[in-house]
Amino acid sequence: EVRVILGEENLGEAEATLASLSCSAMRVGDRLIGFVAVGRIQPNAFSPDEVTLLDMFAVQAAAVLENSLLNERNAVLAAALQNLADAVLLTDLHEVIIHANPAACTLFDVAPDQLHGHRVRKVFAPGFPAEQLGRILDQGLVTGWSGEIEGHRHDEAFPMSLQLTPVRSRGGRVIGLVLS
Repeated sequence: EVRVILGEENLGEAEATLASLSCSAMRVGDRLIGFVAVGRIQPNAFSPDEVTLLDMFAVQAAAVLENSLLNERNAVLAAALQNLADAVLLTDLHEVIIHANPAACTLFDVAPDQLHGHRVRKVFAPGFPAEQLGRILDQGLVTGWSGEIEGHRHDEAFPMSLQLTPVRSRGGRVIGLVLS
């Protein structure tokens, strides 16, 4: 027996016993993240259609909750990336820069739009052998790479330590490259 207190400001309080309870699981993949429960004081108060509707609502509510949590986590990660003292570039699989943090823009003395959408080779010294750079970038996508290399800003080459790390999806597939 489940006893509940029913009440509204103008009606006072009344006590009732729930005679019907429908509960639907909120799942994201195989993870259980909560429940949606609706109770009524009438016995056998839920039709099959109402139970189906509650199940559909639970699926949607789980997706909304999960997206909200992911958005919050992404905002924290984006803020951390923006505030790092180290220069960080993120590329896609075609070596195109899709993100440059402020420290990277400062290092290469350019505005973000001068890096975004450009090939990552732009930040390396023009005289650096293309084949060697290709091997370094390829290794970065597979196992990672670190070492010293010549960077480039305006008409000046400068030495820089570089770490390449592959970015992997949840399934383990490489989807990009981090240069830091």
